[in-house]
Amino acid sequence: MYISRHSSQKVGHAPQFAGVDKVELTLRPGTFAVRDHNLLDGTTRRKAGSSVPPLITDGNGEVVFASKLHHNAPDGTTFDVNPHGLLVSFNPSKLFTGHPFDLLTDPSKLVQVASKVMERADAVGLDFDPMGAALYRVDPAKQAVLKDPPAQYGQALRYARGTRMNRKEYPDGVLFHNRNRELCFYDKARQLNSGKGRKGALPVVVPDNLLRAEVRLMHNATISKDTGCSTFGQLVSIDPLKLTEAYVRNIDRLLFDPINAGQQLALSFADDLSFVEQLATRHGRRALDVYERLHGTLNLLELHGGLEGYTRFVWALEERGGVSRSAAYRKLTRIRRDLRERATLDTLRGQRSVATRLEEIRHTFTTIPNAA
Repeated sequence: MYISRHSSQKVGHAPQFAGVDKVELTLRPGTFAVRDHNLLDGTTRRKAGSSVPPLITDGNGEVVFASKLHHNAPDGTTFDVNPHGLLVSFNPSKLFTGHPFDLLTDPSKLVQVASKVMERADAVGLDFDPMGAALYRVDPAKQAVLKDPPAQYGQALRYARGTRMNRKEYPDGVLFHNRNRELCFYDKARQLNSGKGRKGALPVVVPDNLLRAEVRLMHNATISKDTGCSTFGQLVSIDPLKLTEAYVRNIDRLLFDPINAGQQLALSFADDLSFVEQLATRHGRRALDVYERLHGTLNLLELHGGLEGYTRFVWALEERGGVSRSAAYRKLTRIRRDLRERATLDTLRGQRSVATRLEEIRHTFTTIPNAA
């Protein structure tokens, strides 16, 4: 199949709707049927000295003793029958567009995607109603061609705080994650060109500097809270703008908004906290201002491992009485403002810095189409 080099997905800086990149559905036992288990692959695992309990009874009346039944379709759609029920996973964008990186931005098209999923299910003897299936995972995503290579934005994202999230860095991206949500930024061109199992050249030219930003929502309660959808049938009917707002809200809240007070601290800042306290003997309430002035904004963030680290430092100082809670909020708000203003200054000078790139990410992926 040949795909034009001109993608239908706009990947510039214009505001975009969030696309649906991945969906996982769950169905409880009794809400699906296996017509013939021989059409599926089986896996049997048991502990020593124990037997494998029956998994299901198929349409032929045969009792199946297995840990799970599964099937992986060539297009990435998967079916997994386990003691908890049926898990169905697929990529709506790929199934609908047939394009390696275009995103499906119109949720109503998911009806056509569901038809393709059911064709694959029927081929392996599975019967279920996708519209009534519970949402287990939904990945809204955006992408854009930025000014610099994605690896340089990975460096900038070290300064984003990722509140209550862990951070992992990879050669082609950065992942912020907790139990319910993930924010993943990665080099889409590199991922496509180095894809495992891909044969031959890609049928489309991938733009340079293509950064994909995904918000991965896990578990039904999280998806329902963020999007108002608990079933696939509801996701099909969601307003594209509402889905985009949920996407933007997650990125903005988890990476760029002021941190909430009371975050649990796991880092030790003993030496620097003592130094600020020494400054307080000479400068009083201005001690933290002096400490920040001695380092400068970017050096200060580098010293503490980014904005998240410095935020924790300020709250640790507040716990010790070195700064009031209101002053801590003001200082953290100011340092974020300083980063944005530094980005503006760098732009006027024609410079590309950490601050510039961080602001570019914020503007590119949190701007909502048709918003006033």
